[in-house]
Amino acid sequence: MKVIINAQYKHLTDFIKNLPEAFGKEGETLYQGRNLIKAFTVQGTEIVVKHYKRPNFVQKIAYRWLRPSKAQRAYIFALRLASMNIDTPEAIAYIEKQRFGLFQDCWFVSARCHDEPLFPVLVERPDYDQELVKCFAQYLVKLHLKGFLHGDLNLANILFRKENQTFHFSVIDINRSKFIKHPSPKECLRNLMRVTHRIDLLRNIVTAYAEERQWNAKECCCKVEHFLHEFERRRARKYKWKKMCNK
Repeated sequence: MKVIINAQYKHLTDFIKNLPEAFGKEGETLYQGRNLIKAFTVQGTEIVVKHYKRPNFVQKIAYRWLRPSKAQRAYIFALRLASMNIDTPEAIAYIEKQRFGLFQDCWFVSARCHDEPLFPVLVERPDYDQELVKCFAQYLVKLHLKGFLHGDLNLANILFRKENQTFHFSVIDINRSKFIKHPSPKECLRNLMRVTHRIDLLRNIVTAYAEERQWNAKECCCKVEHFLHEFERRRARKYKWKKMCNK
């Protein structure tokens, strides 16, 4: 078993090393779906542990020999974002478990953040906060100018809070992200396509983003919607193919 722990959290070593055995029986479940996310309080420190879905056979080989696991990438990327002054829950540790020489399981451990996701306050409200949309768009511009392209950029993966009339944002679920020193306009706009499937909100966000960068807002909206439609068509074909294969 491979266990990597942030030096600032060495006092949690015993708990972290015992996580593979304790995870299924302890902790507060925050999310259960493809992955399982739980919260713990250890020696007064609030932490979140993400157990990634077990990989298929090909992925077991790839994660063992060819590429970093999701947990390792989440850990490394969190440290990198901190160095770039981009807020994300602090990386505490990651754990990888092998069996019969193949990759088996992995966990990512981070500090707990109590900020709220953007999804409910924007997508679920017809009269969402226009100032919040503008500030969020400006935040996305800053991320792109710093060379960070979130690998799953949607409103559930952006947390926010408001302090002294100022919005503060942070990112989560970052293991599929990319770091590109100078992303092209096409790369930036493609990155925006899955922010939300609510088209009026998406257009509002992209318009504010384009205005911040002094780009043509109408053209940017058309391009982002085109990228989104392409993505949805590919996903529909993929699901259809999987359904046929499973018959």
